[in-house]
Amino acid sequence: MQHFIKDKEHKIGAVGGLVLNPNAIMPLPEHASAKIEDFYNSFNIQLGLHKTLEPKSVDHLHSSFVYRTKASSPYETNMSKTSFREDTLFSYTMKKNSYELLVDPELIIYHFQMQDGGCRSDSTRAQDIANDELIFKKKMEEFGIKFTNFKVIFIPHGLGDNVVMRNIIKDFMNKYNNYDKIIIGTSFKDAAWQDIDKEYNNIQVLSVQEAATILMQNRIDPSSLSIYNFMGKNNWKESMEEAYRKLYDF
Repeated sequence: MQHFIKDKEHKIGAVGGLVLNPNAIMPLPEHASAKIEDFYNSFNIQLGLHKTLEPKSVDHLHSSFVYRTKASSPYETNMSKTSFREDTLFSYTMKKNSYELLVDPELIIYHFQMQDGGCRSDSTRAQDIANDELIFKKKMEEFGIKFTNFKVIFIPHGLGDNVVMRNIIKDFMNKYNNYDKIIIGTSFKDAAWQDIDKEYNNIQVLSVQEAATILMQNRIDPSSLSIYNFMGKNNWKESMEEAYRKLYDF
């Protein structure tokens, strides 16, 4: 509450802390973003441990925040009981109302992320999430927000698998040259992808864990982009290069 007490001009609308999964605590990646435009393509700054403890000004809050009631706008009542994206939408409206939002790294909430129970066991959950996602995107469009257009190449395997994709990355980039950002998730940044960002200024190389987190934020199963899962599922008889071309459609 100290932030609100010190805020004599009432410019702060809400304050949130870090929201960490105690079974998967990780340091905050360098690419983490607090901008609403990066909502889908970057790591949320509330989800990792910060190097410094200074409060950060953000466009939106993930969850578990305290807010000033007069800063809030009416709740979006068309959302389902699952209320997917509610925290982001609710907090961003405060930003739109010219209030400041803060993330204080000294505040830590542990989120155990149960896989079932409550709304997670509801038979309509998938439909509810899809409905809420549409509402969220429509509201963001009304606010004039243009999300970063991106695509993820996910290679959680060995060096050779990375080299195969590296050798045909030019063809991939020719197909997807209109994308704002291409994310490559790999364990071989230096061995297979060294200096790739100098060749293409819209390529960002991340760790496998970081890329997997972004995929899951977008409700994409990382295993669906495993080249070996793809080849096994399709009884693949051709080369791995051709498998990559088919998997990523280029």
